Amino acid sequence: MQRPKNRQKPSPSPPKRDSRRVVSTRRNASFQLSGSRAADFAVALIILIAALWRWSPAANPAVQINNLGFESLQIAYSLAHGQGFANPFADLQSGPTAHLAPVFPFLLSFVIRWFGDASRAIAVIDWMGVLAAGLQLSLWPFAARRLGMGFWSGALGAGLWLTFGLVPRTVWEADYVAVLVIVLSMAMYKILTERSSTAYIASTAAIWGLTILASPVVFLPFVVLALCGIFIGNINGKQKLVLVAIPLLVLTPWTIRNYRAFHHIFLVRDNLGLELSVSNNECAEFSLIANQLTSCYVHPNEDPQEAARFRSMGEYAYNQERLRQAVHWIAENPRRFGSLTLERAVAFWFPNGSGNPFTSQVDWNVKVLWAITLFSFPGLVLLWWRNRIAALICLIWLIFFPPVYYLIQFDVRYRTPIMWASLIPAAYLFVRVGKELFASRAGRTQPAASVER
Repeated sequence: MQRPKNRQKPSPSPPKRDSRRVVSTRRNASFQLSGSRAADFAVALIILIAALWRWSPAANPAVQINNLGFESLQIAYSLAHGQGFANPFADLQSGPTAHLAPVFPFLLSFVIRWFGDASRAIAVIDWMGVLAAGLQLSLWPFAARRLGMGFWSGALGAGLWLTFGLVPRTVWEADYVAVLVIVLSMAMYKILTERSSTAYIASTAAIWGLTILASPVVFLPFVVLALCGIFIGNINGKQKLVLVAIPLLVLTPWTIRNYRAFHHIFLVRDNLGLELSVSNNECAEFSLIANQLTSCYVHPNEDPQEAARFRSMGEYAYNQERLRQAVHWIAENPRRFGSLTLERAVAFWFPNGSGNPFTSQVDWNVKVLWAITLFSFPGLVLLWWRNRIAALICLIWLIFFPPVYYLIQFDVRYRTPIMWASLIPAAYLFVRVGKELFASRAGRTQPAASVER
């Protein structure tokens, strides 16, 4: 007998997709995405409002901007009154200057033009400084997410700085520079990890130029990050040229202005000699506040005789003479210079009042900030294991931004532009450890819960 042939059963037809369900699912996904974005911006807004509340400036009495003694305000006052970028010191008509970088004094000059040169303008400048501080903190969560550390690491870091950080110095540019540095760090991460358009790289390069004109200390990190873009970035030859050339083009008009005013070529500012001299001499201390209490603090802004000498010699010649004095003293006193440099380096990372954190009397919030700074090192190691490009960007800022501040008198505002690069990795460590502890605890309670069920 023949065995009956096996009849193949017809394969079942795939189920029909309900178009209404697909559309509904897509709508729900888009709603969740937009809701997530809305929640992120809500968190950033809360951080900004908290900063405005935490650091809201007190009302100022009737004062004149040109009598406060801040070089940034003095130059802004000269700009607002048609005297040009000039006269950085109080009660001294010394002419054109390159004592400060141009961006911040120009910004302040618009405030003085619109609000006058008395207490109302000071109030606006104070609120602008607090707003800049809040804006840079509100960017921390987005920077943390872009660099692979997660949104909440940035939010936690911002919360830590809001709780334990120092009051912003509103008459200086540090918080404004911090905003630009964070934007540049996110942009460079994209350039180093993704294919970017030439227009994107050109806009990033223009921001580099603007940032250097706000703070020339940024130039060295720019060089290192530009080299990273050239050698490890996903960019072509034309884009490499754009990344390097545009910042130099942005700097060119100011360089030409300085050459016409002083007949010498230099990068943005010419006051390094003065700063080295007041920071390194026979009775110099590690910080600005301590130096102002000594008899060796010879500065045109505080000594009328030195101001007259500054005016008679001219700014460039005066700064060159002070540079020679500083170099001579450093060569004659290498041990004392080394100890001053070490004290300033320690104070940069661990702010204190004596150059030695172990012997300084500081507020409790500063001690907490020291501890958070220490946790940033294992946080950076953890980040290096998980995302080396992000860790590299943070390390470049932490290594190549501070060196000039180790050579001159310490002030607490100097670390502000790169505070995010240490506090966010510390917060990242806290978040990762918290997640691991929560997961391990949940793992221990899971079997008991299953038995109960």
